[in-house]
Amino acid sequence: MLKIYVLPVLGCLGVLATAHADPLTDLRATLGSLQGRDAIHAEVNVKRSSKEADGTSPKAGANATVSVRADAQGLQLVFAPKLLVQATQEAAAKAANPDLSAPINDVLEEATPTDINDLLGFAPSLLRKIDGATLKESRADTFDGKPARLIVLDLPMRVSSKERDSLKHYVGSMKIWLDGDGMPLAAERAQRYEGRKFLISFSTERHLSTRFQHVGQRLVAVAQTRHDTFTGFGQDNDTTVVSSVTVQ
Repeated sequence: MLKIYVLPVLGCLGVLATAHADPLTDLRATLGSLQGRDAIHAEVNVKRSSKEADGTSPKAGANATVSVRADAQGLQLVFAPKLLVQATQEAAAKAANPDLSAPINDVLEEATPTDINDLLGFAPSLLRKIDGATLKESRADTFDGKPARLIVLDLPMRVSSKERDSLKHYVGSMKIWLDGDGMPLAAERAQRYEGRKFLISFSTERHLSTRFQHVGQRLVAVAQTRHDTFTGFGQDNDTTVVSSVTVQ
C-alpha cells in the first residue's frame, strides 16, 4: 500500500524540480511580478555622442537632465528652462544652416516619455526582449564580487517581412545576471545584422548594457549604455548613448 502512495509523490516532486530547474521560466515569472506602479521620483541624465565609424571624425555630443515623477496617474517630465532655450536656439540655427549639428536636440530624442518610462520600470521591456528566446547556458557566476547566476540566451530576429528580405545574417544574444532570489542584477544584449539591398552590403550592430535596482515593485534601469554602429550606403555611424537614473 505504501508504494501506491509514494510513487505519485515522487513523480510530483520530479515535476516540481524540473519546473524550478528552468531559469528562463522563473525569470519570466519574476518579471511578471514587477509590474507595479509605485510612485517614484528620480533624475534621469542622458548623454549622447557620435563619430564616424573609423573614429577620425568625432561629432559634438551633449547631455540632458530631466526631473521625473511616475505614479498611478502617469509620468511627469520637467525640463530645465535653460535646456529648452538651448534646444530652440539650436533648432533655429540649423534651420538657417542645415550643415550645422544639433546635439541638444539629438540627445532630447533619446529622452522621450517612452524611453524614460522604460528606464523607471524595465520589467515589461525585458519581458519583450526575451520573448521567444531560448536558453543557451545557465551557471553560477559572480557580479560585483558577489555570488550570482548567469543565464545566456539566444534571441530571435524580430524584423518586418520587408526588412527580412534584405537580411542575410543575424546573431542575437543576451546575458542576464540574477541574485539569489532570481532578481535581475544586470543584462547585456548584443545583436548584429548583415544584409544587402540595391546591390549594396550593409551591417549594423547594437550592444546594450544595463544595471538594475529593485525599487518597490519596479525594476529600475539605473545605468544603461547603448552602442550602435552602422556601415553601408555611404554612411559609417558610431553612436553611444549613456543613461543614468538617480532615485530620489
